[in-house]
Amino acid sequence: MAAANTDLVRNATPNFATNLTASMGASDTTMSVASTAGLATNTAVTLFIDTVDPNTGIATPSLREVVTGVVASSTSITNLLRGKDGTTAQSHANNAVVTQWISANLWNEIGRAHV
Repeated sequence: MAAANTDLVRNATPNFATNLTASMGASDTTMSVASTAGLATNTAVTLFIDTVDPNTGIATPSLREVVTGVVASSTSITNLLRGKDGTTAQSHANNAVVTQWISANLWNEIGRAHV
């Protein structure tokens, strides 16, 4: 079965981090990244955008957004569901940091899938 952005159980990748290679608008449903190497392709992935400034490493909570999508290629994630986990879909600049962590929403969905 192909990965879908509605997958309740999603695989995670330890220490995954990359950067956007193009800016994103608040309504975009695709993001271009430097690399998707290591991300699951058999399930959806939940990612965090703009958790830290790419130049200083300082936290940027007002820019943070959680998204769920599907790895489409070595540099593209598509079918994005934006503004997950109480974040807001917003624009992101080229080079914004993209990471994968376990989110509250992902944790809750795993619980619902196994109950």
